[in-house]
Amino acid sequence: MPYTATNAQADLKVQPIDAKFDSEVGCPVSLDESEAEMEFDPFNAPVGLRLYLTYRNNSAKSLEAVKFRVQFLDDEGQVCGSFQANDERSVVGGGAGKQKWRKEGINPRTKKLAIRVLQTKFADTSNWTSERIGDYSGVTTGSSGLTPPSATPSTIVPPPAETTQPGSLEANPADQDLKPRQDDPFAK
Repeated sequence: MPYTATNAQADLKVQPIDAKFDSEVGCPVSLDESEAEMEFDPFNAPVGLRLYLTYRNNSAKSLEAVKFRVQFLDDEGQVCGSFQANDERSVVGGGAGKQKWRKEGINPRTKKLAIRVLQTKFADTSNWTSERIGDYSGVTTGSSGLTPPSATPSTIVPPPAETTQPGSLEANPADQDLKPRQDDPFAK
């Protein structure tokens, strides 16, 4: 089974990447703000992704959980992987929720992200489900493969099959100006 080893003493280089919200008619959650950063090792190979979302509950009901699908896109907009990210916090009607996630095993072709809401669960036991929930193109196998830093995973999820093989690193045009992030919330 492939694995990733990281020197815990080394500062990772990070580069912001574009993260766009793909809204759906009738979805009770919208995205107020998104930020994404790719982490690179000393050889400029991607080793991880950091995602920060601020979302809004546009309904009058209290939101209990929301599930996002995040797709990795290459330069041509083709899907080269994806994962699901859950947030299980209560957000009152009209209120906002905030969460951050970190994902490893990123396809080196990834240049931008597309984010959409898959499901919501409300306190009154009602739900909303995306019409595109069955579209699993590029989804990482197993559970979401992504856990908020404060949660404890119940299972170990292997890295996606598209991890980089020796000798297959692609040149990354984003190699210039890579530097450690000074206000890294994951370092705490």
